[in-house]
Amino acid sequence: MTWSTILILFVSLFTILNNVNEPPNGIRQSEYDQYLPYDTSYQIEIVSSNLQQKIVTYIMDYNKNVPITDVLQIAEANIKYGQEFNVDPLLLTAQQAQESRFDRHAISVSGARGICQFMPFNFDAYGISDPTCIDDGARAQARMMKEYLVIWKGNLNYALASYVQGINAIKRSAGAPFTVGTQLYVDKILRNYNYLKKSL
Repeated sequence: MTWSTILILFVSLFTILNNVNEPPNGIRQSEYDQYLPYDTSYQIEIVSSNLQQKIVTYIMDYNKNVPITDVLQIAEANIKYGQEFNVDPLLLTAQQAQESRFDRHAISVSGARGICQFMPFNFDAYGISDPTCIDDGARAQARMMKEYLVIWKGNLNYALASYVQGINAIKRSAGAPFTVGTQLYVDKILRNYNYLKKSL
């Protein structure tokens, strides 16, 4: 085997290995390596009372002003729609903490409403008949997060950023750093999500 043949084989092998875990289009490899992709094949095989109790306890500790009837409804809805859309209920819970502090009557300065802070122009598309309805909000949130996780090939950071900033805005700026506000939003949710997972 000549040196030129060895060199060609080495370059070919190097190229193949470098493309094994190619990141989603538009995302720099250095950014993609900073976190593990969200597992879109996540499934809840057994809905244990421990999971529901963990969500209930977390909500009550996070915001003691949430009525117990709302707390129980949120936990039930997150597990129900987490199963339906194959999104971790603990992720939905961590996101709701940041979005509304679990207040179904919350209204943001931009006009987003409900526990999951949906804008009115998204109500019809995501089946929200009453923005204060916990069931409507949790279902819409789980469905949207599932859609974004599929679009971004399991990239949880980009899915969360798309939820708060809008999917088109994130697509246009893909590969660039998030805005300060969006990065803070993503970081807080991931911190709360990791806490919930570790405490199960």
